This record gives sequence, C-alpha cells and structure tokens, in this order.
Amino acid sequence: MKKRHIKIFGFLGSLITAFALNSSVAHASDPWGFINKLSPDVRSVTSQYNLYASLQMAQAAVESGWGESALSKQANNYFGIKGTYNGQYVIMNTAEYDKDGNLYYIDAQFKKYPSAYQSMEDNARLLRYGLSWDPKFYSGTWRENATNGPSAADGLTGRYATSPVYAQTLKRVMSEYNLQSLDDSLRWEDGQLRYYYSNGTMAKNTWIDTGGKSYWFDAWGNAYRDMIHNFGNFSTYFFADGGQGKNLWINYGGKSYWADAQGHFFVGLHKMPEGGFYSFFNNDGSQVKNAWKTVSGKQYYFRADGHAVTGVQKISGKFYFFNGDGVLQANPKNQWVDYEGKSYWFDANGNVFTGLHNMGSFISYFYSDGSQAKNTWVDVAGKSYWMDEQGHAFIGLHKMKQGYISYFNNDGSQAKNIWMTLSGKRYYFMADGHAAVGVHKIGNDFYYFDNNGVQGTVKNRWVDVNGKSYWLDGNGRPFIGMHNMGSFISYFWSDGSQAKNTWVDVNGKSYWMDWQGHAHIGMHNMGSFISYFYNDGSQAKFTWIDTNGKSYWFDEVGHAYIGLHSMGMGTYTSYFYNDGSQAKNTWVDVNGNSYWMDNVGHAYTGLHDMGGFTSYFWGDGSQAKNTSVNVNGRWYNFDWQGHAY
Repeated sequence: MKKRHIKIFGFLGSLITAFALNSSVAHASDPWGFINKLSPDVRSVTSQYNLYASLQMAQAAVESGWGESALSKQANNYFGIKGTYNGQYVIMNTAEYDKDGNLYYIDAQFKKYPSAYQSMEDNARLLRYGLSWDPKFYSGTWRENATNGPSAADGLTGRYATSPVYAQTLKRVMSEYNLQSLDDSLRWEDGQLRYYYSNGTMAKNTWIDTGGKSYWFDAWGNAYRDMIHNFGNFSTYFFADGGQGKNLWINYGGKSYWADAQGHFFVGLHKMPEGGFYSFFNNDGSQVKNAWKTVSGKQYYFRADGHAVTGVQKISGKFYFFNGDGVLQANPKNQWVDYEGKSYWFDANGNVFTGLHNMGSFISYFYSDGSQAKNTWVDVAGKSYWMDEQGHAFIGLHKMKQGYISYFNNDGSQAKNIWMTLSGKRYYFMADGHAAVGVHKIGNDFYYFDNNGVQGTVKNRWVDVNGKSYWLDGNGRPFIGMHNMGSFISYFWSDGSQAKNTWVDVNGKSYWMDWQGHAHIGMHNMGSFISYFYNDGSQAKFTWIDTNGKSYWFDEVGHAYIGLHSMGMGTYTSYFYNDGSQAKNTWVDVNGNSYWMDNVGHAYTGLHDMGGFTSYFWGDGSQAKNTSVNVNGRWYNFDWQGHAY
C-alpha cells in the first residue's frame, strides 16, 4: 500500500510506505486468531482515546498482513511506524517515494515495542492528536465525528495513505470479519454511564456483559451504580463504576452481603465458600449478626462477624454447646467435652465449670469461657497455681522447667515466704515461690542452701554458688563486712558474697579487692596510677611512705605523685619517677630545666658548690644557665651548662 511520506515533527517520526494491501488481506493464515489475540489491547486503547476498535483492528490487519509481516513479528510493530520506542528499534529495508513519485528502497529504523499494546497505543495517539502542525489532522476518525467504524475509515482517505481504495479495503475487512462488534462500548455522558451497540443504539432495560463485567441499564439507558437493587427473584450490588459485584463480600449501609458467582445475594443459611463457616442471610441479603436464628427446626447463634458459633459458647451469661455445623445441642452432663483443642467440664445440671475446682483426684482451673487452663500459671485470689499439660494443678515439690524448685500445697497453691521441711530436708520458699539457693538473709539470720534448695550444714568453709563466693563460719553463717582471713583480707557484701575486682570503702578507708577477693597489700601499680596499701589492706592517702629504701608521696585520693611537684606548702620541690619513688642525690632534667635533688629529695635553691663547679638554682629549683646572677652583692656568670665562670 503506497502511503504519503509525511515528516512528523512530533513524537512519531515518519510513517512507512510498503505493505501490499490486497495480498495482506487475501492471504490471511489465521484471521480469527489474530483478532482474538489483539482484541483486548485494541478495545482498551480505543476506549481510552475514544476511537473505533473496528478501524484500528482493520488497520492492524492490513498494515501487518494479519500479523505475518517481519516487522510485526520482530518488533510488535503493526502499523509500520518509523523511529525508536524508548530507544528500541529494528532496521528494515523499505520502499519510499521521492518528491517526483519515483520509488526507491532504503534501510530505515522502525519502532520496536515491548508488546502489541504499545503499538496500538502509538497508532491511537496519532489518530487522536494528529500532526505537530495540525492536531485535528485525523479528526474524521474520532467517535464524536464519525457515526461508526466504516465512516471513520473515510477520515483516513488522502491522509493516512495515498491509495484511493484504502478506506474501501478497511471497510471490506470490517464487514468480512464483523469487526464492528468490537465497537459496542460504554460511555460516560452527562455524569451517567451508558452503553451503545455498534449500530449506535443505546442499551436499555437490559444486562450487558463487557470487559469482564456485568452491567444493568435502566429504561433511560443509565447504568445502576453504587447501589443495591432487588430484581424480584434476587438482589445484587453495583459498584460506582457500574460493574456488578460477584464472588465477594459487599459492605453497604452498615450491613454485610455475599454476592455469588452470578452476583446474586445469598438468602437463608449457607456454608460459606471461603472459611467453611455457616452464615445466615435475611431476605434482603443482609448477614445476621449477634442473633439467634431457627432454621428448619435447628437453632444457631451468629456472632458479631456473622459466623455461626461452634463448640462451647457463653452467650448472655449462659453456656451452650454447638456442633461443628453450628447447630445447638443439648448440654452434656457430668462429662468432659473436648472441642478444637480445648477441654470443658459440664456438671450435673449441664453448666460449664469456670474458675478453680477440685475435681476429686486433681484440681483444675477453667477460664471465663469454660476452657480448662493447661501448661500455664494461674493467679486466683492472690495465690499462684501451675496447671500441667493435662490441666492438673501441681501438688508437692517440683523442679520447674526454668530450673528452680517450688512447692505446691494440697490445694495447688504455690508456697511463698515460708519454711518447709519435706522428707527431712529443710527449704525456704521466697516471695516469688522459688526455693532459696545459695546464701540468703531470712529474718535477722543468714542461711545457706544448696543448688537443690536444701538448707546446708556447711561450717568453716568456702561455698561457691552461682559464681559468688561465701565463707560460712563455725555456726554456718556467712561473713559480712571486712574480715582477716589469716593469709589475706576480704570484704563480704550484705548478702554474704565476697567482693572481687572492686573498690570497697569502709569507715572512711578504701580497699581494693582483687579477682580472688583478696585485699591488696603493699605497693601496686593500678594501671593509671600507683597506690600503697597498709597491712590491713587500707589505701595510703595524703602521706609519705618509705619502703625498700625509697620514698613515695600519696595524695588525698591515694595516688602516688609522678614528676616534678612543689612540696611542703611550697617550701621545696621534689621529683618522683614513674614508679612513684622520690629522686635523691641526683640530677633531674624536666622540660629543658635541670634540678639537683639532695639526699632527702629536696631540690637545691640558691648558690651551691657542686664540687668541680659552682651553680645557682632559682626558687623553683631549676638551674640558672646562660645568665648572670647577683648573689649577696656579687655577680656570677653562668654558662650553658649552668657552671659559673
């Protein structure tokens, strides 16, 4: 088919010329397969752009040779549109006409689309928005300007293609394959949704199925929307877009409805397709909730979500039993009922037990819904109970799954804050019901219990419990406070445990307890400082210490002085090495200054005969160098070494 070679300055590029029209139509291998394949995309796109689907389908068939063209197969390009699509294209040889009408062939770029939909949309945009210099160039194809698909085809004559028979060819394809059936359409007019058949007549008083949805159009041709309507033998709901609700729950006006596969509301008793529960629906289709219903002589109760209750249920303060289908049963008497993993006891009057009950050979607790408590703690009237996997309360001594020991009285309550002697062994059960383990202060006395909670008779020995160490004296009681253990000193906290790796302050004195709980004695490097500890373990503070022939000064926090310090309220200067010892009878260089420390560690001041030379020391003890000093009216010159000359 020969087309005009038109340069489009907008988004489309050039239209191609090329495909043999008559041969494309005549040699369709599977036209119905082609139509069925493209119909969804064609309907969707033409509806969006208000064009005729019959025209676009006929064009796609003619231009692509019913989908047999290399371009449609390789690039989903059904209209021979040149250019690129999101940067994608294919190169193909195509025929062109020059300005004098002469035919020639060139290789050209043609748009490559991800799918047929984008090709349909590109062509629809061309017809709807026209050319850059004339947006209404193809306005003859618009629905508002053409009465049907064949008349829209006339709008392409002399515009889309130069062939004088182009429109007739499209019309022949439309007629032969009944393509106008694609033009039946929904339209919004004056705020109403309406449906028009391909002949242009409006649908009235009828159902229409289109686009996978069902619509009802009234006597005026308006679709029912956002409403429930009773059609006599059934009720149904239409969404705001006019589509009938099917196979789903409808919540409308504060009520719930189930629309089946035909869109008909359920009425009466139904086992729901999803969930398997039973629900009852009134004659208007609304679901019954929070109410009793008798159906065919059987009683049901429907809860707040509309589900028929099953099993044991408490309704308005009274217990009832329903079978798996929700039908009310006569309450059992003097028997257990197991339902959906829960156990219930019905007494002689058919009433369900709730609360704590002695069942004869065991004690059980029943929740407010009547179900028996199992594998859980229960607190009743300030007492605690453990119900095992059978729902029986523990009685006697038990090692709980968390590892602690508890005792339960004959009524099942857990023993707390009480001494108990069991099988000749003594236990103390604390406020949480756990048997005491280790050393505990009970009343005014301390007691030791082994890992099983049994009170021990250990005396004059160490006991380690849960990572803590205790010393039990001759009476079996733990040491508290500071104690000389013979070869070492230790401190014991108020719970009897030995202090380790920590400072302890007692009566204004400080002690360091090492990893064994032994107090430091003597000189110790504490990491960031040096301290000295007396034989009683207390830390030396604000004092001189002489040890091993060396002198040390410890400040108010017990840290040894390091470096140069003004001592004795500023009366002398001393220097202390990194180990804290005081420098004596030696030279010391600090920050470029030289000092002489005498035999008591005091820095010289004033003029001194140093043996082989004379030096002068300033008031801070530093040696005078490279300067002159007047001493008692006499001038002395000192060289770079501080020697007088």
